Amino acid sequence: MNKNRTLFYVFSIVFTLFVLDCSAQQVVYEDAQIKITSIETSCLDASKGKNQTNLLLSIENLTSQEIIVQHQLELDYQSYCIGCFQNEQTTVYENKILAQQQITGVCFDKTSGLSVVSKINLPGSKSQLQNLKVKNIVIQ
Repeated sequence: MNKNRTLFYVFSIVFTLFVLDCSAQQVVYEDAQIKITSIETSCLDASKGKNQTNLLLSIENLTSQEIIVQHQLELDYQSYCIGCFQNEQTTVYENKILAQQQITGVCFDKTSGLSVVSKINLPGSKSQLQNLKVKNIVIQ
């Protein structure tokens, strides 16, 4: 009985944190060292009342060495744009990726620059991502 209860709690927590509904992957950027792809995903956190659609980015290290990838995001929504103006200060994201490995964003993670809200699925919400650019990519 205790094992069943534990499984129930784990199952409940996983569903509470997020529900993934994946669509087709799109290549955002590619060169000899890295490949960046995006996938649109439904993210739900019922405990916090969050229901949104995110673009999750994946960065794949195509090299045989560990690398550090820095990038910035340009997010063009219907009524405003983040990172679109020349003198605007934007966050520089930095991710370490082991040789021949891939990292992928997760729902509600704002620190890695690999998860972007594309649509908030709540009544009255009008913001929807029109265009995403990954820019100023630096590979070390």
